[in-house]
Amino acid sequence: AAAAAPAASDSSAPSAAAAAVAADNATLPRTTSYEAKSDRMRVVVSYKWRDNMTGKVQTVADSKYELCSMLLTCAIWLMSRSTAVAMGAMTEEDAKTVHRSLRAASGIFTFIHTTYNDVCLVHPNTDLDERLLRAQAMEAIAEAQEVTVERARQKKHNPALIASIAHDTMRKFDDAAAVAEALPASSKSFRCYLLFKSTFYHAYCNVYAAIAAFKEEKCGVALKYFEQADADLAKSVEFARAYMTAGSSTFAYRTNPVDLCRHAFYKELLSTKALWYEKVKSENGFIYFQKVPQEAQDLPEPKCLTEPEPFQLAPASALWSEAKFSPSKIPLPGQNTSADKSAEDDAPLRDPKQPSAPIRSVSDELHCSLS
Repeated sequence: AAAAAPAASDSSAPSAAAAAVAADNATLPRTTSYEAKSDRMRVVVSYKWRDNMTGKVQTVADSKYELCSMLLTCAIWLMSRSTAVAMGAMTEEDAKTVHRSLRAASGIFTFIHTTYNDVCLVHPNTDLDERLLRAQAMEAIAEAQEVTVERARQKKHNPALIASIAHDTMRKFDDAAAVAEALPASSKSFRCYLLFKSTFYHAYCNVYAAIAAFKEEKCGVALKYFEQADADLAKSVEFARAYMTAGSSTFAYRTNPVDLCRHAFYKELLSTKALWYEKVKSENGFIYFQKVPQEAQDLPEPKCLTEPEPFQLAPASALWSEAKFSPSKIPLPGQNTSADKSAEDDAPLRDPKQPSAPIRSVSDELHCSLS
């Protein structure tokens, strides 16, 4: 699928990270049908799910598709829950709830595209596209680390530590945006959102790196960090506008696009930057008289403090594992098994409600549809 870059980026060539992702995707095998001959129970029932990315209802006769769709719904619910909790003023317990929910969601997204990759490969450009699942897993863990950054700020930890955590958060959002670059146009708002968060945390890192430099009496370096933060914030405004004009999101937990620059976390950073910039500029003008370096200043080393919560399905019941099935008696759709039937299989069956009415056995019309 062609990359859907936001209007604000004005980039005709994909980034190096996106090119690497595209090359990696090109090597993946694309199958057109399921290898279900050894697992015929998998295709007995048809399931219906509405796909958010395409807006269409898909009917698929595959129990693994049903499982993946249920897990995806659980992960999206966890994302929605974290969004709802974070809407107001969060208490410490609310922050823990958001953090746990996002870590769990990231683990589920990762579990789907790693354990059931065969299902993802035959559903490209849908909600089960493995590129989209990877991007959502990265987004969820990046947003979980946002909670860590905010808690570190509220606890007034070392500015250098806050800058390092913000740098790692920025890299997570940037990696997610690189993966989402190969998705179809319907995911444009999703990518704009990721790019906004990436540039925002790049600015966040620069602001707290400036504060750390000022505490070491490096006012010239601190002023350079503030200049870099201003450039990042200007880019974030462009991506926020692109997010607003990209249309409604395809994701259930982000259905109403809002002005991202009006959020409390954005205003808080602007306030912190303005306060410290005036202080650094004033003291450099009266005490230190240091020149502002011309070259860009390196960011602190990234520090990751949040990992996805591993997800595993519950073990199968012992009663189920002891059941015995005969695959030859469960035909695939459209398969003619008349040559393999025994005389006992061809015998007419009797309806328990009408003992005298014989019922012919059929092979490929016993599909029910669940929605």
